Amino acid sequence: MLDTLRHEARSVASSPAIVLVMVGGVVLYGLLYNFLYRPNVVREAPVVVVDHSHTPLSRHLVESVDATPQVAVVAEVGDIGQARGVMAQGKAEGTIIIPHDLERRIGLGEEALFVVAASTAEFLYYEAIQSGTLGALQAIDHDLAPQVAATLLPADRLLAIAQAKPVEVVGAPLFNPTKGYGKYLLPAVLIVIICQTMLMVVCLRTDGEGKHFKNSLLCGQRPPRISLGDTLAVVVGRGALYTFLYALFSLFLLGLLPYLFGLPHLARWQDLFVLGALLLPSNALFALCFASLFRDGDGALLVVTFFSLGLLLLGGISYPLELMPTPWVVLHHLLPAPVGILAYVKMNSMGASLGECAPQLLTLALQILAYLLLALALTHHRLNKQSR
Repeated sequence: MLDTLRHEARSVASSPAIVLVMVGGVVLYGLLYNFLYRPNVVREAPVVVVDHSHTPLSRHLVESVDATPQVAVVAEVGDIGQARGVMAQGKAEGTIIIPHDLERRIGLGEEALFVVAASTAEFLYYEAIQSGTLGALQAIDHDLAPQVAATLLPADRLLAIAQAKPVEVVGAPLFNPTKGYGKYLLPAVLIVIICQTMLMVVCLRTDGEGKHFKNSLLCGQRPPRISLGDTLAVVVGRGALYTFLYALFSLFLLGLLPYLFGLPHLARWQDLFVLGALLLPSNALFALCFASLFRDGDGALLVVTFFSLGLLLLGGISYPLELMPTPWVVLHHLLPAPVGILAYVKMNSMGASLGECAPQLLTLALQILAYLLLALALTHHRLNKQSR
């Protein structure tokens, strides 16, 4: 086991590609995501208006949009071509197009077309422009509805509408009162960075481990057959090294960054220690099993690169786990990262206790046992194949 630890540590430290993925991926991705979403909630997203109506209603609409905290009207132009020019100069992130028949359609009680085109180069600007214009439209619709009804509806229906008691729905976002995109997403992204970069590093090590196994890992000569005990030492040694390295990286990602960038940090450090003690070994053993499916690390790396979005979706944060089809729920419980995402968000963003995260912690413990046995079988087969 000590020989495995020494060899694995030397191999990791002497490989520029592995160091780049491990250190650069963790540090740069952690800082990059936090800097990109540091505003958390965008205010005064610049837009340009194309008003084909030129009526008091359209001017009122433009003023209402400009009055919202999310949007700022920076220019009014005559056609869509000029609007594109303003956006191309970087002066606006979106365009609002008001049709020429806006007032006539509303006066007749018909639907009026209203176009908002927003750049997706900055996702937070897109969301701000969408929510700001929608809020202004809803406010105007609320003001105009009684006037339109009085013009178009008979008196008996107006009396029924006036006497009706509308239901008012008030929404309160739980655990994220500012509706900040960063506070919602980044805690899950931090877990994905830890798990995915560890998977990449172990897969890259697939290239160099065959030569080491062939030259005999445990003694100075090639044994006829490697025992299960020796194989267990190899698996535990490799898993322990990656667990230790990523425990250090977790102090940076889960300990320092939330304080630096104002992310939620409601969990107690003792609870996070328990989560890390289960998540990191589980992911390390899963990575050993996954890497054994490939002949070289490059092929595995190409596959792992596209895991990010899938791991986030399977985490049950952006899409509720209770609404997922059964195959996706099964996959959620088979992979360490989605289970870790759910447990970390519950602890750190919602203030859940260890008891309230018991299903996720138990799942990670079972994964450690299952992937240890699987890694033992796969590594034992591979070691003996190399020794022959």
